[in-house]
Amino acid sequence: MEGLVYTNALAVTSWCKEIANTFTPDDFVVRRKLMESDIDPNAEYTEFNIDILKIALSLVNGHVKTLDIEGDVHQNTYWQGVRDNIIRISREYGLDPSIYISRTRVRDRSEMW
Repeated sequence: MEGLVYTNALAVTSWCKEIANTFTPDDFVVRRKLMESDIDPNAEYTEFNIDILKIALSLVNGHVKTLDIEGDVHQNTYWQGVRDNIIRISREYGLDPSIYISRTRVRDRSEMW
């Protein structure tokens, strides 16, 4: 695609989709998170940046926290897949996955935060 610049903002969105394939973060949120990390959202993404991955992991974690999990098999299966991806990608890049997985189930299926 000639003329398309793969920006830092697009890189965050791409990571989010790799971790949780149905999740596309809001562009304004992505841009704000990048600017808060002193990363230009519009700059060309030319090499791996661990901070961009951390932003994506935190956005995915926030997305999963907002899901209405009430024992629904589909959502629980989705969460398990996302959790596995968070663990795999975090470990692959030397990050602690527990930072990005903050849900704990209790016996009555409620959540402890």
